Amino acid sequence: MPTEPVTLDPTPTPPATLADLAGSCSMQEYRAVRQGHKSVREVVEARETPPSTEAEPPPDAAVTPDGETVTDAAKTLAARKTGLEKRKASLQAEINAIVREREDNKRLSQREKDQTRAEIDALKAELATLKGTKPGETPPTGPRPAPGEAEPTPDQFETYEQFVKAQARWEARQEVKAALDAGREAAEQRQRAQAEHDAMGTFEVRKEAARAKHADFDEVVAAQADLPMSPAMKAVLVGSDQGAELVYYLASHPEEAKRIAALPPVRQIHELGKLESRLEAVHSGPAAPVVPISKAPAPIKPVGGDATTSSPSLEQLAIAGDMKRYRSLRERRA
Repeated sequence: MPTEPVTLDPTPTPPATLADLAGSCSMQEYRAVRQGHKSVREVVEARETPPSTEAEPPPDAAVTPDGETVTDAAKTLAARKTGLEKRKASLQAEINAIVREREDNKRLSQREKDQTRAEIDALKAELATLKGTKPGETPPTGPRPAPGEAEPTPDQFETYEQFVKAQARWEARQEVKAALDAGREAAEQRQRAQAEHDAMGTFEVRKEAARAKHADFDEVVAAQADLPMSPAMKAVLVGSDQGAELVYYLASHPEEAKRIAALPPVRQIHELGKLESRLEAVHSGPAAPVVPISKAPAPIKPVGGDATTSSPSLEQLAIAGDMKRYRSLRERRA
């Protein structure tokens, strides 16, 4: 019986059923086909597809929501950490620079405060010296603060520290100025009081001499104790060499005393000066001829002249008790 020749197909027939695939697949592929996750054809085609040349992540590599693996995410995190470290170092450098600047400003402010404190201490020392002035001594003059100096305000300065420094100086100057003014005023008062005390002492001596000449001196003066007597008249009577004689004369002639008291202060001094000259003439010899007083206006003073403008008046000299200059000025005006 003739046999038909067998023709071998060089291309194997791919498995068509699960039974055909069972001997040539892995258990994982077998289970995937049996459970319906894959078909036999998909398993066969997967075998025939050449493996990809691209590197695939290892089976245990987790994947992030952005599609990155854990390795890539670690690299990104490391890069971010490096950037943060650099930023931190930059911020720290800026902070250190700010701290150094503040320290420099603090040291500068401290130097200014020390300088201000030294100036205030010097002013306080001057004030203490002034307060320690003994009675009768003239207080040290020293440099006087500018008169009418306005108090500083913050808008006049660039920084608050400068304003505080100027304010402290201003307050110290005001304190010293007030103390200096009070010291000068007290010294002037003491000098005036001493001058008045000395003048009254001399006047009491002259009264004793007048009592020796006039036995009724006290009675006559006491009888006219209510006669009007201005400060200018009192100053002339106390300071004049003929003061006691003038008192006795005015008490003996109350109408003349009232007439003189009714005159302006300058005229009072002038009238008492004439009366003083008459009394001096009575006690020293024949009376000097009376020179009539001219009624012509005073001569015009030359422009720029300061010799007469700075001279004290008769009233000022009489109040000050300077009878020598008083008589000299009175004689020149006569």
